[in-house]
Amino acid sequence: MASGEAGPVPGEGLAAAVADVCRSLSEQMVADAEGATKVARVVVTGAASDAEAHAAARKVAGSLLVKCSLNGADPYWGRVVSELGSADVAFELDRTSVSFGGIVVCERGAAVAHDAGAVAAHMTGKTVAISCDLGMGSGEGGVLTTDLGHGYIDENRTTS
Repeated sequence: MASGEAGPVPGEGLAAAVADVCRSLSEQMVADAEGATKVARVVVTGAASDAEAHAAARKVAGSLLVKCSLNGADPYWGRVVSELGSADVAFELDRTSVSFGGIVVCERGAAVAHDAGAVAAHMTGKTVAISCDLGMGSGEGGVLTTDLGHGYIDENRTTS
């Protein structure tokens, strides 16, 4: 392709291929993080804008308490909501829902009945999906992160 021998390449096909490679590489990098035992994809929808959705997802993904909950396979949605509320984005608790693995555990800011066994099974997997709907608009964004556990701490505790 770089030499031109392939002929013209459709821009959308190239863009999709590059996006797929970038997505794969980012997932591999996250999965290879020192001491990580699981990868989490945090997706925020219903934000006032895509930028706000991304900021909220990044706040949840960067939370040490959420990362510890991931390591302990604990679907502690209160920690997720707390991070959303402090993300400096449009937020109203009574519009917010949170799900783990597609199973809603919090709706309108309160716990809802759900299949706890299915959520527990999802949380013990190598990949965890955390979805948050802010109910404020059509903005969407997502971030990959890892858990925080003993392996990370052991790897980094004596580094100076």
